[in-house]
Amino acid sequence: MNSWRRPEKITLSILVITVSVLVSITPVFADTSWTAGRPTGTFEYRQGTAGPVTLSNTYIGGTASNDAQLSLGVEVYSFTRNWDGNDNDRYVLRIMGGASSRLPHSYTVTNYAAYYIGDPDHCNSINPCTDSGLTARNQGTWVDFTFPFFFWGRPYTRIFVCSNGWAAFSYNGTMDNCPINPSIPAQDTVDSNGVFHDVPESIIAPLAKPLDPSANPVGKIRFYKPPTGVCNPNSCQSNYFGVIWDDIFTQGSTGLCHMDWCTNSFSFLVFQSKTENTIEFGYHGLEFADPWNRRETVGLDDPSGMLSLSPNRDMAVCGVSTCPSTGGLTSDHGVRMDEPNYGSAYLTDAKISVQKTSPSDTASAWFHPAANHLYGYNIQTTVPRQSPDTSVSLVADFTESLVVTGLCLVDPPSVLVCFAIGSGVALAERVCHCIESLIKALTPQRIAPPTFQWKDMLSGTMDGFVETPVQDESHNCSPANQTPTGFPGGPTCAVDTSTFDIVEWDVPHNDPVSPTLKITYSAQTGGSLSSPGTAWKDTSVTLNLGPEGDFGISSGCNTLSLQVGGYQGNCGISLNAGSGFYGKVSLTSNVSPSVANGPVASLSQPPEGFYRLSSMGQASTNLAISSGSVAGTYSVTVTALSGNPPVRTHSVTITLVVRIPDFTISANPASVSVNGDSASTTITATSTGGFSGTLSLSAAAPSGITATLTPASVTLSADGTVNSALAMSIPNSVSSGSYSVTVTATGGGLTRTVNVPLTIGPSFSVSSSPSIVSLQQSGAYQQPASGSSTINLASVHFAGAVSLSATGQSGVTGSLSTTTVNLSSGGTGSSQLTTSVPWNTPIGNYIVTVTAVSGSLSYTTTVTVEVGNFHIGVSPSVTIAPGGSGSVTVTAYSDNSYSGPVSLYITGGLPSGVTFSFNPQTMTIPSGGSISSTLTLNVASSTVPGTYTISLQGNSGQWGEGSVFLLRVADFGVSLSCGSPGCSYALTPGYTVQDTLTVTSLGFSGTISLSYSGGGQTVSLSSSSVTLSPGGQATVTVTITGGSGSGTVTITGTCSSGLCVSPSQSHTASVYVGISCGCGGGGSVSAGTLITLADGTQVPVQSLHVGMQLLSYDMTTHQYVITTITKFVAVMTHNQMVIGTSTGKPLIVDQNPAQKLYVKMPDGTVTLMSVTDVKVGYDLFDAISQTWVPITSIHYENGGNHLMYDIYTTAPGNYIANGYLDPLKM
Repeated sequence: MNSWRRPEKITLSILVITVSVLVSITPVFADTSWTAGRPTGTFEYRQGTAGPVTLSNTYIGGTASNDAQLSLGVEVYSFTRNWDGNDNDRYVLRIMGGASSRLPHSYTVTNYAAYYIGDPDHCNSINPCTDSGLTARNQGTWVDFTFPFFFWGRPYTRIFVCSNGWAAFSYNGTMDNCPINPSIPAQDTVDSNGVFHDVPESIIAPLAKPLDPSANPVGKIRFYKPPTGVCNPNSCQSNYFGVIWDDIFTQGSTGLCHMDWCTNSFSFLVFQSKTENTIEFGYHGLEFADPWNRRETVGLDDPSGMLSLSPNRDMAVCGVSTCPSTGGLTSDHGVRMDEPNYGSAYLTDAKISVQKTSPSDTASAWFHPAANHLYGYNIQTTVPRQSPDTSVSLVADFTESLVVTGLCLVDPPSVLVCFAIGSGVALAERVCHCIESLIKALTPQRIAPPTFQWKDMLSGTMDGFVETPVQDESHNCSPANQTPTGFPGGPTCAVDTSTFDIVEWDVPHNDPVSPTLKITYSAQTGGSLSSPGTAWKDTSVTLNLGPEGDFGISSGCNTLSLQVGGYQGNCGISLNAGSGFYGKVSLTSNVSPSVANGPVASLSQPPEGFYRLSSMGQASTNLAISSGSVAGTYSVTVTALSGNPPVRTHSVTITLVVRIPDFTISANPASVSVNGDSASTTITATSTGGFSGTLSLSAAAPSGITATLTPASVTLSADGTVNSALAMSIPNSVSSGSYSVTVTATGGGLTRTVNVPLTIGPSFSVSSSPSIVSLQQSGAYQQPASGSSTINLASVHFAGAVSLSATGQSGVTGSLSTTTVNLSSGGTGSSQLTTSVPWNTPIGNYIVTVTAVSGSLSYTTTVTVEVGNFHIGVSPSVTIAPGGSGSVTVTAYSDNSYSGPVSLYITGGLPSGVTFSFNPQTMTIPSGGSISSTLTLNVASSTVPGTYTISLQGNSGQWGEGSVFLLRVADFGVSLSCGSPGCSYALTPGYTVQDTLTVTSLGFSGTISLSYSGGGQTVSLSSSSVTLSPGGQATVTVTITGGSGSGTVTITGTCSSGLCVSPSQSHTASVYVGISCGCGGGGSVSAGTLITLADGTQVPVQSLHVGMQLLSYDMTTHQYVITTITKFVAVMTHNQMVIGTSTGKPLIVDQNPAQKLYVKMPDGTVTLMSVTDVKVGYDLFDAISQTWVPITSIHYENGGNHLMYDIYTTAPGNYIANGYLDPLKM
């Protein structure tokens, strides 16, 4: 490596490698095999109904040096049956193969380091950097190399440099308007209008962006290359070329960067030695405020515009994964990219081969390379090259497109580069959008061996081939270019090649073996510049011949009817090829029997006179048939023939009926009999023989009878029918008898008639007025009802006496004022019908039938008797609080269409204090409907709560109906467990007692708010409100703490929602609280102590109240006595004592000396003794058993709150507590 090469500062693994493949279309490939029968005659497949027969296949290689990408396209072009007169059939095949090894030459990133070449180490007196002459915007120039540089494996000797930071080996644009930012990868395109759009390819873009060399007087674009006379082509050990952009401003960036304009300094270098092929990008000065920052194109683009390499932009420019957003470069950076298979991975040979699959196959295949059929690209040629044979090149077009499409296939990671060849730019670009420089005109290759070789496949051999060695047609790598010693050179540096040939495959027609032909395209890969490759890659397709196919013919109509007179009909004829059928099919038509002036059939024929049917293809045409002038039934036959002589014959027959047009008319019913004043029938016109047209209709009737046709003009369609209504009006003046009405239809020069017989008989009519009589049912009043209707009779061609009778149903009867009515001709008469309904007839409709009879004539009419009434409905209940009001809806309903006024009344059940009013009180019931009134009830505060049944009645007509509803007068009550009078509490100041407040619903529902008056005590409630449902209860705990003086605690319940009145109703409960010293009321017993009642039962002391009678015992007379409670006080004490005896029933009292008990001392003395003096071993008197029981224990409790009760009774003042006699307190 020369001294000018900068040593690599950093050795990095590949951080980012981006190899992109861009395909503008999705390739569509043919099948890889084809199986079909032989055509019935000479056949060109691409003109067949199914289009060309094409096959294609690809080999998608990778990036190894001995790998490549191959594509094969085959078109079965034509078939000739018995082409040589010796029963041999010939297929002409057009075969094209292409190969590319450009993918193994893809570049890779090998290092990120400082590679800028605009410094003195590179541009100096030894290797001066020369001025490029690029001084304007979007300006470019071509630069010639002194050596061939291999880019993506392809050699180039010149490069186009654009002032906008990029260069390209392929560029066809103008010199003074090169693109500002070309995309990579990108291909040439052809738009929908066929306009070709060329873009640069083989791009080297270190920093492609819009630059302006003219904006900075000191900015320069310079070239770096070996100086003339210093390094001759055959003496240097390496070749190089570089471009330096030094202090070049970005277009339109004035005022955006710190030095006003945004400045750019960067370079690229291509370097090639014996063993290296390298491209380096270097960056010296960039500003990150540049509006094009991160929008530039950085990377490489291959010659096809399909492959690209985009290194990590920030690593290359800044040396870090993310460049700063402000400031600019402070040191040099760059990226190096190397081509891994430089000097190798070339194609050296290519071959198209054909092969049988069975040794019994006697088919042959002929290549004919000397017949101007062999074409190719980058294959060895004569010098000079031969001129192309235009006619043969055009034959290759379609097969070419298969190969080009195949080579555009992309299947990562084995990416297939685009390889385009063709007879014209539009074809290749339309298919693949490849670079224009790769598109070459196919030229004939007709040279002697060993440049290429071929071998035909004979009937007795198994295979054949044509082999075309590969050679680079540009000669850029040949010795003629004086490539430096030891450098790549020679003629075998091709990475793209293609071969086209026409092969004739001859197959014996009666060969018992089904011939199969395998077609293979092969390419020799892995070649170097000094030796051929040794690896072969290939891809193939297969052609299989099966039995001859067949086709079918069908018609869109099986029968056709036409009118005499040259009328025309059309039938579609379809041809359908079966699988494997190919051939020309011709059609003929024939009419049988053939008669003079009879029908004629003709087919629409294609210009060639036949159809080219392909496997599963279709063709269609029209069969036109003219009716002629001879009626009858004919057969029209269409025959399809294929082959000459015919190999396949099929036909289809259509039945043709030719008819004479006419029409008929008829009546339905055909005759009419009537006993009234009108009659009708339907007149129908029917087309026969295809008649169509307008018919005029008329009717002729006897005197006095009017006949009318609607419509009087009708349009009759061929083989159709049309109707008109014939109406006949017969006045009473016309006598009974037989008549006839004639209808005539005229149209199309034809007249047709029909007679309609009309028979008129004598008659009369009978009717009722009104036909409905409405009567009210009396119901419980048990009274019948009656109504009337007039029976009317009228003569219709009649004179005589008519007898009348009336028949009712379900007890409803009818009577006639006269039962015989005499009618004169055209006259009328009547009788009065009276209907009668029993009182118990159910509501409903009843029919009274009146029958009118005269001789054989009998007619009826009916009168409907509507038996109806009404009934009263009312809301089932209403709930009202005392002092409030409420309403119910009273509805009167019509039963069976009854209507009439109704008045409403209350007939009973109202409690004291309730008043009422109806709005309205009188209303009219509509027939079949209902009407309502509002009944308002006002309840006095004094009204007793309860449920009351209210009766009401509605009177309408003669009768009345009633109903009932419930009135609930709702209230509530409050009570305390110990409520005054009769119960009170004795408390000491500061001590607490709890009571239970019960709130009870008396039909009431709603919320009750609770409040209290303390009476000098402290009171609290566990809830300030309760909610009640009808009949329910709620309880609240009332806590009372003794104050300084006695007083009454009052709890008030007030209605706050629900059944409230204004003002809201309220109720109270109270208890008296006496305040004492807290030492008991002269002796007390605790809550829970059982007190014996007068009847001997026992209740807890807290359940007592004043007035109750107790059982007592007189210790003087030793008799039981009955006493009455005169005072009952609850006392809160702060001590108690529990006296236990042998009975197991303790006596609990307060420790108050005033409390005394009868005690028997151990010496037998009986005395009244204070409870504080009793001792264990003393006896207490058990008044129930009248025995003395010993005291077994005494327990004193001091402190706390203990609820006690003082009981005061009449003489002798004793009561029995837990069985013990407890005397009056002293």
